[in-house]
Amino acid sequence: MAIATCAACVAGTVLAWSVGAGASTSSAHELSPERSPDPRVVSSVSALPGVLAYVSDSDYYGSDGKEKLATASPGGAHERTLLAPADADIGLLEFSPSGRQLAYFHDSSAGATVEVMDVATRRAVRVLKLRGTSAYLDGLAWTPDGRDLIVGSNERPGSSTTHPETALWRVPLAGGKPKELTSFEDAGDPVVLPDGDLVYVVSKTFSSTSLKRSALWISGPNGSHPHRLFTSAHFVDTPAASPDGGILAFSLVVSDTSMHLESLTISTRHRKNLTPPVKDRTDISPCWSPNGSAIMFLSSRAGRHATTKSDQLLDAYVMTATGRNPKEAIARPGDKWSLVVVAWGP
Repeated sequence: MAIATCAACVAGTVLAWSVGAGASTSSAHELSPERSPDPRVVSSVSALPGVLAYVSDSDYYGSDGKEKLATASPGGAHERTLLAPADADIGLLEFSPSGRQLAYFHDSSAGATVEVMDVATRRAVRVLKLRGTSAYLDGLAWTPDGRDLIVGSNERPGSSTTHPETALWRVPLAGGKPKELTSFEDAGDPVVLPDGDLVYVVSKTFSSTSLKRSALWISGPNGSHPHRLFTSAHFVDTPAASPDGGILAFSLVVSDTSMHLESLTISTRHRKNLTPPVKDRTDISPCWSPNGSAIMFLSSRAGRHATTKSDQLLDAYVMTATGRNPKEAIARPGDKWSLVVVAWGP
């Protein structure tokens, strides 16, 4: 199965390529800065609500690394292993609306699947299996009622027919025929808003071996009436919606070693930086606290790296919803261990 997670880039997207450099100059530096202080301060990470799910890798850039799926408090305490360290690729973590279930991608010697786990019992069921040798996924999201998953894939679910580009599908958890929501136009990274509307990224990056420009789109729940929110010269990665659905946080991938976080207010189309663009620093995988007051994200800002400085290793940080006062939440020392992806559930 030609599927791999892309190290130190586009975290949470399961692809069959490694991002290359060569992106054009970003317009992100021209975005407006934060204009007023945020009255909310992340004064105590451990006091934040909800639970984190995350994947860690014992040797992120090595061939012998073991990936582990676990939960913990937002401050990293009370760790509970859901999937023991194993030779597998795990990603695309998404809590169900109730927080009782966790959907994720799992690729091992037994094959590549989308699974849904009951967090309390750790019992997992397979929802989708990739069949084609060139199949891959580029996103995963829950519908508001918790009955369906929205999946980005270049394979038509239930068949072994693959395409050069990806499409979005609604996959019923109770069984039944998946519904195609977009054409095969390299659509991926789906986000479902509280009213059911669908936000997603369209970019040749999903099917390419290098970074391409991208656009963020919004449509009705069934893919109807799509319209573009904005276009970027760079790759928009892993958008995440605030609990009220009004704001999107996402990572802008300027190069394979330089990524920062931005936000978009959907009603006004106003964009701003949540973290500053810093050359050779990675800020990715944003997720919102259940009350919308904070954002957790992965970052290489601690300066840890493996063999070369471009091999960035990631820890989890939390900041206010407007990008203030970032604090370390889950971190390890050394030149091997890294977080891969993080999700924040109720």
